[in-house]
Amino acid sequence: GLRILSSAMRTPLLSLLTGALLVPAVMAACGASTPGPKPVEPMVSAPPSGSASSPDVPYAPSAMASVEPAPLPPPPPRITSKKASEKKDPSYAACHKPYVPTAHDANIVGDVTRMAKMCETATGLKKLVAKKDGKQQDQSAPQDLAFRAEKGKCYRVYAQAESTIEDLDLALVDSEKNIAGEDTTDDSSPVVGEDSVICFSEADSALVRISVGRGGGRWAVQIWGN
Repeated sequence: GLRILSSAMRTPLLSLLTGALLVPAVMAACGASTPGPKPVEPMVSAPPSGSASSPDVPYAPSAMASVEPAPLPPPPPRITSKKASEKKDPSYAACHKPYVPTAHDANIVGDVTRMAKMCETATGLKKLVAKKDGKQQDQSAPQDLAFRAEKGKCYRVYAQAESTIEDLDLALVDSEKNIAGEDTTDDSSPVVGEDSVICFSEADSALVRISVGRGGGRWAVQIWGN
């Protein structure tokens, strides 16, 4: 059967039960609660050291736009004369393309004549200055060969240098010192124009300017016209 607790045993048991019931009630009445996990605050990355920052403007490195480089200006025009112009024809370049100088530097005058004659039919030009030869170094000042250009006439300049001149340069210049035509190759047998003839719209005291870009030695120049 059930055992009846004595009064001495009931008193401590009632005290324990009463205390267990009163603690949650007191804590609820005082507003206490069981502490939960502490909330994690978001981390804010700081701008790099040395950079200026404003409290009103957030740091945004990805907002920096790339700057495109400015385009290069076009090269200046090669032909600047107002008294002459180029008359182009593909056959003018093709006619002297097969030309090869002889192996003998003593024959540069004969070589330049042979090169010009290869284009005689294509251009319809005749020899005007039969022979002009000189000697020059790449450190030397340019040499000029003067001639009279006639209105409505067209011209071409041929040259052959010794093998010791790697780059001989030619330019056809009008009386105002403007370029009417020039060679476009770096070799010892330049032609003005490479694929054209130079035609003057008015009579003029023109000249052929001869310079050495690399090397030194003798050269021969001929002017052909119609």
